[in-house]
Amino acid sequence: MNSIISDKYEVRFHETVGGPKRETEKESNDETIEVKSSDSNVPLKDMFEEKLLSLYDTAKANIDKETEICLKTIPYSAELVSLYSIPYISRGNTKHDKDLLTFYRKMMEKTSRDRTNDLNKLRKDKLERGIMESTVIAQVLVWCNEVFYVKDVESGKILQGTDDEDTIRNVPHLVRMESTVKTTKDDSGVFRNIQEDWIITDIDDLLEGNLIV
Repeated sequence: MNSIISDKYEVRFHETVGGPKRETEKESNDETIEVKSSDSNVPLKDMFEEKLLSLYDTAKANIDKETEICLKTIPYSAELVSLYSIPYISRGNTKHDKDLLTFYRKMMEKTSRDRTNDLNKLRKDKLERGIMESTVIAQVLVWCNEVFYVKDVESGKILQGTDDEDTIRNVPHLVRMESTVKTTKDDSGVFRNIQEDWIITDIDDLLEGNLIV
């Protein structure tokens, strides 16, 4: 969060999308989308959870008329809203083990006292015999100086936002992020943790949190 305040991160997107002509051009070109930072290019698929990325892709695919989209935003402050972890479960291991997800959901319906046996079983299965994958979830409120509008090109009608590039609004965005932590236990009983990169799983509750369970 200190980097958000001290560094120069920004988004500048101003393009016209949609319409039959543009759809034809899209089919003939191999499009790639990247976010540019000061020192690297990061593909969106490495930053966003696939369900959230799909939401934006679907929205773009459903634009049937020429539409002008402008988003210029510069984050200037960030505040940690919440930080917590979910043991023994991650998007990765539930994706390949549907029974684990069903087991976890049933366990969460029980009282804290009645979860003991289930937690012991998870510890034995996931940690004592292999790798335990846990999920750390953070919610961050990011304040931005922002210009945003969506305009119907044919009619000139503003569909969202304000068509005034000189008017900068102070806008907060609630960003939910996840990181998977893999824990192993060696023969001497020492635990080792490997934390994966953070990914964005929801913005402004568009997916109502996009929770694992």
